[in-house]
Amino acid sequence: MRKIVASLALGTLLTLTACSGRADGVNVELLAGGGTDPEGTGEQAKIPAAMYRMTSDGKGGVWGLAPYSIIEISAEGDVNTTEVELQGLGPASRIREIAATSDGRVYVLPDLLIQREEKAVVFEFVDEELQPVVGVPRPDAEERGPLSSDGSLARDADLGYVHDIAVDSEDRLLILERIDPPGSAAGFQVRRVEHDGTLVTVAGTHSPHPGGPFSDEAAERAAYPPDGSDASSLVIHEATAIAGGADESVYLQTTRSVLAIEDGMVRRILGGGNQMPPAPDGGPFEEGTDASSVAYHVGLPGSLSVNAEGEVLTRMDPVPQHDEDAYAWQLTGGGGRAQSIADASAQESSTTTIYTSADGEAMIASLVGGGATWLDETTFAIRTSHKDEGAIIVLADVHT
Repeated sequence: MRKIVASLALGTLLTLTACSGRADGVNVELLAGGGTDPEGTGEQAKIPAAMYRMTSDGKGGVWGLAPYSIIEISAEGDVNTTEVELQGLGPASRIREIAATSDGRVYVLPDLLIQREEKAVVFEFVDEELQPVVGVPRPDAEERGPLSSDGSLARDADLGYVHDIAVDSEDRLLILERIDPPGSAAGFQVRRVEHDGTLVTVAGTHSPHPGGPFSDEAAERAAYPPDGSDASSLVIHEATAIAGGADESVYLQTTRSVLAIEDGMVRRILGGGNQMPPAPDGGPFEEGTDASSVAYHVGLPGSLSVNAEGEVLTRMDPVPQHDEDAYAWQLTGGGGRAQSIADASAQESSTTTIYTSADGEAMIASLVGGGATWLDETTFAIRTSHKDEGAIIVLADVHT
């Protein structure tokens, strides 16, 4: 392994309040990013535009992914980028996901092509190297799974294709494993690696029609299961992301909903209605609606983050009609290059970040950037970029 970049700084600092949106945009303060120097600080620093995933380390810092590297951004704003090596890593493949615990462990999940080539499914990033920690990959297994039963040691367990990883409130690794033969409607299970290294199933069962297509009725049941239904009977066939929540809960993002798994039961958090979330002229956090009334839809890749209060940040398809100026970022304390990144992102944005409160109110958190992740109970990070100008990272403090 080779460390190739050091001492970048955190992107931008943004504080949003319930009245922060204005006709001329959302005021933001630039901390760093938008520069041209990969070893610079403040507005002189360049953050790679190719950064595509981001997660909190639980200590105010952020980990991110670029096509061939892992990016560490400390709470103080220092960034180190490490080039990584994996069998099968190339132009058509990449590291799929990254998840970090509060005690400093960092897990990495490669995509399907790499899982086909490597000796493990999940790796731990230790001393600038990737060490295999979970699973013997069998991503194209034709037999009905799970290939390894509960109680098996995760390190040596045969695993089907793993689509996503996360960590729960107890810093245990969560995996989303396919348990049916490959197919457009194959079923998945959420599984957890206990502190003793054994596997436990949290939710999910086999798909009735793994080869697809699902009937409309079956797809409806999978996206909107009744509240209180048994998590072990949940058909997970179109999940895009998982996340850990408070009190050992697990959250699941499907293409049409967000669900919570709590004490073995399912509860719908977002989606199931026919309304778009309101995009008032006042900007972010100005107006909410019942989360169950939202016509939620999202494609791949997913983005899901849950804080200790049970508040959710998730990506969804763009809101078609809104006052662009009211949601654009207006930077202070930074140079014109950073502002140009923000302006370009506002004009080209194809995604929406939705905030859902613990009591079920959904509202727009941002129409600029994406990939939001909570840093604590009130603050989240969100990134945006321009292919020619690089990236800026934003910290948002939510007050609703």
